[in-house]
Amino acid sequence: MSDPHKLSAVKAVFLDMDGTIYHGSKLYPTTLPFLNFLKKHNIRVSWDLKVPRILNRDRSGLCPLEKSVEKINDPVEAQKALEAKIRQMMKKR
Repeated sequence: MSDPHKLSAVKAVFLDMDGTIYHGSKLYPTTLPFLNFLKKHNIRVSWDLKVPRILNRDRSGLCPLEKSVEKINDPVEAQKALEAKIRQMMKKR
């Protein structure tokens, strides 16, 4: 990250183990340096196994953020959709 102010806004990172930390049973070569970077910047990290879908709070359907990107394959478009959904959710507060 080139802007240290953006990095200071990150408080925690949640990672999926398979495909992010490990590939099959093999640790990615970038995993330990990345985890050390997070530790150096006091960013909490936790991980778990991948789940097929993220549910909403009452478990009656998809998480609103997951639903906003479920049919999008382009990462740039997905980011735009997530940002729009977050803005919409913040207005409801």
